[in-house]
Amino acid sequence: MARGTPETSAYDSLIEVSHQPEWLVVTVRPSSYSWPLGQTILRTARNALEAGPARAVLIDVREVRGTMSTTQRFLMGVYGAALRFPGPIAMVGHELMVDPEHFGALVARSRGAHSEAFTVLGEAERWLARMIARKP
Repeated sequence: MARGTPETSAYDSLIEVSHQPEWLVVTVRPSSYSWPLGQTILRTARNALEAGPARAVLIDVREVRGTMSTTQRFLMGVYGAALRFPGPIAMVGHELMVDPEHFGALVARSRGAHSEAFTVLGEAERWLARMIARKP
């Protein structure tokens, strides 16, 4: 891909970015999980957050069907950390997407990302509010 050309994906039409006062909300329309979709979600969130002025991002995958294997969770954590998000990342999804141990978020945090996974939207929003309040 040419330098300066934005990356596009067949999955772009499934992702909507909206702005809350303090953070971005990246919502994924009903779809089935796949590795390319996961990469597109994270890349879209990273690019939108970098463009500003929001300081954090909430990624809502509650409408995404399916689950991730342990390997996929690991790869998502590695990929998310490699993108070097400039602020906190909260992901909210159903229990099949967000495993009880939050392995993907753990992998991302161990590589320097400021991330957490949730199954309840309100908990994700409260966590983001606390994280934003801590940063100048």
